[in-house]
Amino acid sequence: MRLLPRFLILLTWLLSGASHAFTAVASVEGHALSTIYAALNQPTQKKADLIALDGCRTKAGKNGISKKASKCVIFHRQKGPGGGAIVCGERGCLAHTGSDTEQIAVDTAIDECEQHNYVNCQKEDITSWWDDVGYPKQTAKNVAPTKACGPPPGRTVHSTYHCNNADCTRTFENGCTVRFQAPYCFDPINGRWDWKPEGC
Repeated sequence: MRLLPRFLILLTWLLSGASHAFTAVASVEGHALSTIYAALNQPTQKKADLIALDGCRTKAGKNGISKKASKCVIFHRQKGPGGGAIVCGERGCLAHTGSDTEQIAVDTAIDECEQHNYVNCQKEDITSWWDDVGYPKQTAKNVAPTKACGPPPGRTVHSTYHCNNADCTRTFENGCTVRFQAPYCFDPINGRWDWKPEGC
């Protein structure tokens, strides 16, 4: 009879591990730097939202804008597995989730911060995380054959590429397709960071 409670505790622990790890990010519009708060890997979305809102209100009070605490709102929830990151500039903060890697989430969040003209977007001390708990395992899409794929050696060939941020696909004229990650490079002419499939 003493084994039954231990079994129930173990079963509860195993079942709770199978649920989603929910994330919510809250802030006060116009005061994001002073109020942004993320609740990561919570057992329910409701709990994540409550923790994020409470953290936002607490930060508002600590930063001398307690009158704005009631304006805290959830502005981001993670919808799928992957990396996430929060990047702030002088004019606001944003969150990006669901990336293939945590580093891609960071790089994408920096890029989006700059595209929104948030000014002096942070490049260090960035809050980032990985979350795939409870999400269904993704199946491989159109898996390419394992044979070597590339341009014929000793010949000049043409290719085209299509990119979604860092995730690129290069197609050679012989029909061979190669998937690769584009480097994230600083363009001194435009004064901004960008994905460069041809390299830095």
